[in-house]
Amino acid sequence: MLRKRTKKVKLPLGYRPSEKESFMSPVQREYFRRRLLKWQSELFDESHQTLEHLKEYSLVEPDLADRASIETERAIELHTRDRERKLLTKIDAALKRIEDGSYGYCEVTSQPISLRRLEARPIATLSRTGGPCVRLKGFVLAGEPTASRSVVRRPSPQKG
Repeated sequence: MLRKRTKKVKLPLGYRPSEKESFMSPVQREYFRRRLLKWQSELFDESHQTLEHLKEYSLVEPDLADRASIETERAIELHTRDRERKLLTKIDAALKRIEDGSYGYCEVTSQPISLRRLEARPIATLSRTGGPCVRLKGFVLAGEPTASRSVVRRPSPQKG
């Protein structure tokens, strides 16, 4: 698989994206790419620590309360790692969107996602206006923005 050659972008020390620059300029893309890669690396490190931690402790504890406590800790730790595994998938998808140029744009409206939102959640795929449609799980509010709005089922996309 051939990769596009991209020009190496140098980030100024202490750089933060700003509304004053053009949206998703090469510098902004590089900034978010580095943030995502750092986050990904931290999650991998934590995952490795969890594996080491799980290898250390044995469930062969003579006291039932101690054994139950260890089992609970393990279950919580495994649940956390499962959530992080799902997060890693989203980070990978965000990195691919940076590569293909679609990063920072809402999946529903194709409008730019605010820099503040991307700063808070670099894996965001929805803007403030695109989010409510998806959060209603396929339902879209129809009519005037009043208290008497009706809910209409959005047609499912045709496969084929």
